Amino acid sequence: EILDLEHTTLDKRLEDATNESQSQESSSQNHENKKPDETRSESREPEQEGSKGQPQNAEGNENSSEQQEFSELLKTITERKKEQLSDLPDDTAGQIQGLQNYEFMDKDAEQKFRELVDSLKQAMMDTFFKDLSKQISDMSPEDMERAKEMASDLNEMLKQKMQGQEPDFDNFMNKYGDMFGDNPPDSLEELLAQMQAQMGAMQGLMNSLPQNMQDQLQQLISNKIGDAELADTLSELA
Repeated sequence: EILDLEHTTLDKRLEDATNESQSQESSSQNHENKKPDETRSESREPEQEGSKGQPQNAEGNENSSEQQEFSELLKTITERKKEQLSDLPDDTAGQIQGLQNYEFMDKDAEQKFRELVDSLKQAMMDTFFKDLSKQISDMSPEDMERAKEMASDLNEMLKQKMQGQEPDFDNFMNKYGDMFGDNPPDSLEELLAQMQAQMGAMQGLMNSLPQNMQDQLQQLISNKIGDAELADTLSELA
């Protein structure tokens, strides 16, 4: 519906611009094709009126030229926008992405598109909130204990690194490698970079949530952690 509205407006603007351009060209050609007697007759009228007629003719020609230029510019802009719409991907997600920086000519289409984007953002936030809440709620005491051990061992490796020692990264990954997904890090530096990126992305998503959702998640996390030792370990790691 959004694209249909925009296409309809573009077609109408293009038709108007084309008709206006053709009208201006026709008017110009008619003036050039007038018989010499007609031209002389018209030229006498300004002479009889004195200097008043000359500025009027000049102004009329200038306005006609400006209208012609505006019509051609509108045609160019409209045709370019039609090409942009034609180049959009076939899938809905690709079309939405492609329209993010598109300047609509149809105000109704623009409003509907903004409403669609807002509704999709809201749906994504709701899904993220539900998924994260479920992951936190589903953590068993054993999961929490293992997370505490992992954070403690990681802190120990960082201390060793700062003291100029070489931490046993391979042993760490043998114990906790399954906690780092399908693309586990190959070094301590890579592990830290991954964790920083994940924490940054998570914080960005958290910040995008409404305040009431942020408060609920913070409360859920606090209740789930509950362990002073784990809280201290995570604080030290941060």
